[in-house]
Amino acid sequence: MKYDLATMAQTSRCPGSKGSGRFVYAEVVLSRIMTDVWTAYLVPALAVAGTVLGLINSWNTLQDRRVRLLVTPQWTITVGWAGLGIEIVNRSAFPVTIQDLGFTIGKPKGKIPRRVTMTSGYIIHGPELPCSLGPRESLSVVIESEGLHRLGVGKAYAQTSDGRFHYGDSDALAQFRREGLVDIPR
Repeated sequence: MKYDLATMAQTSRCPGSKGSGRFVYAEVVLSRIMTDVWTAYLVPALAVAGTVLGLINSWNTLQDRRVRLLVTPQWTITVGWAGLGIEIVNRSAFPVTIQDLGFTIGKPKGKIPRRVTMTSGYIIHGPELPCSLGPRESLSVVIESEGLHRLGVGKAYAQTSDGRFHYGDSDALAQFRREGLVDIPR
C-alpha cells in the first residue's frame, strides 16, 4: 500500500493540537503499517502452520489405528540345549490376538507364503495359541528347531486373528540359516 504523506499529515492532526502534529502522524503511519504486515504476512503464516499441524494430527491418528507387531527371531540357549525362539511385541495402541506363528520356507507361491507353523507340539515354552497381547505387551515362544535349517527357513512370522501376516528377521536367524543349530557342549 502506498502512503500519501501530505494527506496523512493533514488528516492525522488532533483537534486543538498545536504544531504540525508529527507525533500523531507517526502513530497513524505505524498503526497502518502494522495492520498491513499482520494481514500480509502473519495471517497466511498462521494458516500454513495450522494446516501442517492438522496434517500431522491426521497422520498420527491413522498410525494409531494400524496393527503394528515387532517379530524378532532369536537364539534361546540353556544348559546343554540351543534352539530358536520368536519374540512378538505389540506396538499398537490396542490389544491384538496372535493366531499363528512360525517361519516362512522357500519361495512364496502367490500372496500367501509357504510356511512352517509352530503348533503346540513344537512349542517348548510359551502360551497356547491363539493368545491376546495388550498394548506394549510381548510374547516369547521357544520352539523345537531340530531339522528346520534343512527346510530353507526365510523369516519368522506372526499371523493375527484378522489374517494379516507380520514378518521379522534378525542376525540370529541369518546365522541359523548359514550354520544350523549351535553345537552346545553338554
